Amino acid sequence: MAKTFSVRLEIEEVALGTVLRKLHDMPGIAKLDLDFGEGGKGAGREKLQQQAAVLNTPPVEAVLKALANGPLRSRDLIKATGMKDHRVYYAIGKLGDAVRRNADGALELAALALPAPTVKRRSDGRATPGRGPEILRASLASSDTPLSFADLRNSLKANGMSGKSVNGVLDRAKRDGIIKKTKDGYTLTAKAMNGAAHG
Repeated sequence: MAKTFSVRLEIEEVALGTVLRKLHDMPGIAKLDLDFGEGGKGAGREKLQQQAAVLNTPPVEAVLKALANGPLRSRDLIKATGMKDHRVYYAIGKLGDAVRRNADGALELAALALPAPTVKRRSDGRATPGRGPEILRASLASSDTPLSFADLRNSLKANGMSGKSVNGVLDRAKRDGIIKKTKDGYTLTAKAMNGAAHG
């Protein structure tokens, strides 16, 4: 093996992903070590432990489980969980921004900030067969608002899906409960977000 030299880089957080991708693609990189300090021991550790403890309390678990099946009005959520109303409202308060009211006034799980899945591509840039659901999730997860059919179609095509595949992928995703169509456009369902968070 040729002689190597150690080089130390300090990268701005906002550019970390871009720089690492470029380094990965460069010839001559023999080894790449990432040093992010001692993970889990920083100032945010206590806050993460508190959040984990909140999510594992029975009322919060029950509300999350009920809302994972779709939006519910408060009275229906109380009925679905079998808990007294004050326990349901306690759980909603503990969940904070993770629960919101939709346009119809029903409670639903808010979109989680999940990283877009990596889509495998062929040499011509098109996505490999069977990757439609991944591309669909990535397109909808990257948007803060529902996407119209035209915008979603353009996003899917820009990410390597052929135009003739779009309708079939959307139909299967609706059938499987991954996406829903609202008056504002297409969006991921709570089931899809919950599956992505645990998958």
